[in-house]
Amino acid sequence: MIDWLYTFSQRTWQDMANAPRTGAGYEKLPRAQIKAAVPKNVTEEVDFIVFRTGNGGRVVGFRVDLLFHIVWIDFKFKLYDHG
Repeated sequence: MIDWLYTFSQRTWQDMANAPRTGAGYEKLPRAQIKAAVPKNVTEEVDFIVFRTGNGGRVVGFRVDLLFHIVWIDFKFKLYDHG
């Protein structure tokens, strides 16, 4: 996980936006799909983003300007329906 976080921190938002979601990219996750309680300090207008880690887990959070706030790390695939 530490290696993934380091690699992630070295990429630009533009690179990630252009990458496929199943690779180095990301996808938006509607709040209604999240099965866990959303922290109270995360306002309703926040759009959640999901990144796939190299070992099959998911990192879910939100972006404010250039900063990504990690809210959940999901290795058991219980945070939302993965279809």
